[in-house]
Amino acid sequence: MDVKHSISVFFNFSHVANNNEILRHAIDEISDSLPKTVVRDRPGVVDRGVYCVGKSSKFAFRLPLGAGLQKMSRYSGFQLPSKYYNPALKKTRTKDWKPLYRNAYSSGMRSKLQRDRLARPACVCKNDCAEDCLNRALRYECSDAICKAANCTNRQIQEFYRQQKLGNAYTCGYEVFLAGQKGHGLRAIRDYTAGELILEYTGEIIDKSMLNERLLANRGTHFYILCMNKGMYIDASVRGSEARFANHSCDPNSQMELWLIDDEPHMCLFAGSQGIRNGDEICYNYNFSWFQGSEPLKCLCGAANCTGFMGTQA
Repeated sequence: MDVKHSISVFFNFSHVANNNEILRHAIDEISDSLPKTVVRDRPGVVDRGVYCVGKSSKFAFRLPLGAGLQKMSRYSGFQLPSKYYNPALKKTRTKDWKPLYRNAYSSGMRSKLQRDRLARPACVCKNDCAEDCLNRALRYECSDAICKAANCTNRQIQEFYRQQKLGNAYTCGYEVFLAGQKGHGLRAIRDYTAGELILEYTGEIIDKSMLNERLLANRGTHFYILCMNKGMYIDASVRGSEARFANHSCDPNSQMELWLIDDEPHMCLFAGSQGIRNGDEICYNYNFSWFQGSEPLKCLCGAANCTGFMGTQA
């Protein structure tokens, strides 16, 4: 089995019709430009060549992105299936940062959160919690304590973590990559529908006094601090989720929203109104103001409506 046949088998697994003449033409052109590989008789294993991922490993290679995807897209009528999961074979390394999947509260911040608790809104939906759900309108996720709907759909963040705990890799449809002049960035490795949760922005929860101390101590370096509310800030500089790598854009495809679950705040990144295509960089508008006397950073988003700088001068 050569590379040409291997690619055909893979696309067959992806539920793309093998008898599609356009697809065959694309596969022929790509396979002719690749070096031939020697494959064992056992199906699904490549033992050397450009797609080798180690002996006794399952057959796996990355679907076309960038120039490869553009080349295949030239053929009219061809489109990759929308529901495929396409992570890189090798993760991009990051320095001076460790993943943190839930917020860590600094000294005193947890008790402050308890003091500021508000009355929980009671859900009155009977069948499902659709767009007219009061809790959804208030950006308050339902829970068993406040919602008795038979088919509650207002639990997107909780469902995200439930699927993540079950080991569902498709839930984490993003990866960190090198984004040129912008440094690291966040890229979609599957399609996201409009309004779909991408991930939560996590880090250390600090107050205003701690924020000022860290800004003064780290003057001139990169900051990964997000304002929540009521004098609470998320600092993902050292520990946090991959959301910290999402870059600013003047024409974003996602948006950051504050949601509550049992009165606990969660800053989450959601796909924008147009959704996000597999392979697109995930960006949102930082929408911040600069301190008086500070110099705004130059924007590198490259959007047609780019303002030239991130945020506005305060």
